[in-house]
Amino acid sequence: MITICVSTGEEADISGTIEELRDVALTLKALVGSGEQSAVIPAQPCDPAPYELSLLELAFTRSVGPTSVSADSRTLTVSGPDQFLAGFASWFEFPQGASRGAHNHFEPSPDDPGHSTDSLSLVVSVRHDGMT
Repeated sequence: MITICVSTGEEADISGTIEELRDVALTLKALVGSGEQSAVIPAQPCDPAPYELSLLELAFTRSVGPTSVSADSRTLTVSGPDQFLAGFASWFEFPQGASRGAHNHFEPSPDDPGHSTDSLSLVVSVRHDGMT
């Protein structure tokens, strides 16, 4: 099961095995191809250090307007238009031999009107079985 850690107002980290992250990508692609508005993926609680909080779920929400990554005490929410969400799915796809710590970044840019300036930075990273 994936883990999600966040430091409020700063950065979030989604970690999982290559297979778990690939499942997230498939869920996101299925959402974009469906008539559904959102999809929720459960996450395993973990020691959040060096972050502040461990979250319990990842939510993807289809929306108009700028893309955004936000968090409350339970959920990390990634929202945006279909074209962003479809492309975002690729951030969860790593080669089968990817090493522990391989990762992708989402860094909102203040001069990019397609991304909310209030958005958290996001790291998607590979861990191996048995490591949380």
